[in-house]
Amino acid sequence: MIMNERHEKLLKLYKIFLEICQKHDIKFYFTGGSALGAVRHQGFIPWDDDIDMGVTRDEWERLKPILLEELPEDLTYVDYMTHPTYAGHICKIVDKNSIDLYRSRLADGTPKGQFLEIFILDPVPADKIEYHREMFWIYSEIMTPYFPYINTNIKHHNFSMRKYRYYKFLAKILGKDKVIKMIEEKIFNYNKEECDYLLLEWGAVINYYPIGDFGEPQYIKFEDTVAPVGARPAAQFYRDYGDDWMKYPDISGQMAHVTIGNAHTPAEEYMKDIFTRVNAKTTNEMRVKVKDNTIRDFRKNVEMSREMLNFKANHLVHKMNSKESVASIKALYEAKEFDAVYASFDEFFNLIKRGSKVGLVVKLNMELQECALMAAIALGKLKMSNFILDNMMQSTSVPKDKVEFFKKYIHLFEEIRIEYYDGEYELAENMLDQVKDQFGNSYMFTTMDVRNRIKLKKISDASADIKKIDELIEKYPSDYDLVKIKADLLLVAGEEAKARELYEEVLANSNNGIDILDIESYMKG
Repeated sequence: MIMNERHEKLLKLYKIFLEICQKHDIKFYFTGGSALGAVRHQGFIPWDDDIDMGVTRDEWERLKPILLEELPEDLTYVDYMTHPTYAGHICKIVDKNSIDLYRSRLADGTPKGQFLEIFILDPVPADKIEYHREMFWIYSEIMTPYFPYINTNIKHHNFSMRKYRYYKFLAKILGKDKVIKMIEEKIFNYNKEECDYLLLEWGAVINYYPIGDFGEPQYIKFEDTVAPVGARPAAQFYRDYGDDWMKYPDISGQMAHVTIGNAHTPAEEYMKDIFTRVNAKTTNEMRVKVKDNTIRDFRKNVEMSREMLNFKANHLVHKMNSKESVASIKALYEAKEFDAVYASFDEFFNLIKRGSKVGLVVKLNMELQECALMAAIALGKLKMSNFILDNMMQSTSVPKDKVEFFKKYIHLFEEIRIEYYDGEYELAENMLDQVKDQFGNSYMFTTMDVRNRIKLKKISDASADIKKIDELIEKYPSDYDLVKIKADLLLVAGEEAKARELYEEVLANSNNGIDILDIESYMKG
């Protein structure tokens, strides 16, 4: 990839950080879009504009004093302890000789150059996640009084106005720093050996990852250097970005942060002009009031959203639960027209996804929800499968064996994809055998099974597999994942010229970054 000036500066900062960590044997990981870029692009995602990294708290406690001591003069370390009005709990290494100005950070009293972000990964027991999510939200909001927005992605049942007001009152009486320390004692002191998950908050999303997803870092190519990613990066990507993480989003999804940036102009010079027109003290006072109003209105907005969605849900249930609708969808399902079945539930899917944040349950006929769920699993829509199953369990009386059935196959297919993309093909093969009886003719099974056997060099009859893929291509003519699979099969069959022709077609049309890297590697020999 041809890097822009912003990427070049970030890469320079990263190499300094990498050298310090290697010198002191500090373990860290690329996270979020930076890890995705390393795996899917072997460098920066072209439209990305920062580098995100994670360290466990014990490693961070070793790392912070080292950074304060050893960073070059043109770099500085920033967190809420070094800069009390800093609007965030994410640590940063900031370049003084550039400008990267976010509107929300205009008056937060920190350097405004390009930066690396360091997220602290804290262990959490499985049975404490709901409590931890609630308290971490309060912790973040108390820490950042000058940040005018709140994290509205918190789910309704993790939001406690009473607790928030209590800790906000304590902050006024005791001081913000003491209250922050008080909450840290509650949620950052679990015994790692007794924990199941690591917390990683990025953007407006608070995620909990199985500790094993990180494990020992593996170093992979990143531009002209290397980057550490977790032991199971694909597991993280499915959680963060959904079923199609390996594919480039369309232009509407290629989002960078909205900033004023220049890789060569020192922020200090730029800010002198800004502060001839902006009063930092007044700006921060105004932002504190805006934040208080936003939090006060949050529950009201949740209730209004639930009421609006509930009206839509009642209308949908009345329409879809009719005899005609049920009969039509069941006929499609029995004919194994899973695409048509899935498409029939578009409105339902939208409602349960939005409703999950505000406590809405859509009481659709259980038979219909089963059809929707089986179609979603067959098509590989596993993130949506979990939404459907959660809604089903809350809206109807589902027999325990049926719940276990669905959980089993969702989990197996999730693990099949993860093991495949993490290169554990034998493990994927074992799990494919476990789903074959129920889903052997599905799109999800067929594509993953053929892909995996190609990697294991276990294609015994390429022509039979090509026939299967051709049938799918006829049904999905614009699915270039299928074209890539067919090209791979042709290569196995010794038809290299035909394979290369299809590879060129994939390169010209596909948005699957992993397939593209695979083809480019083959083309280079």
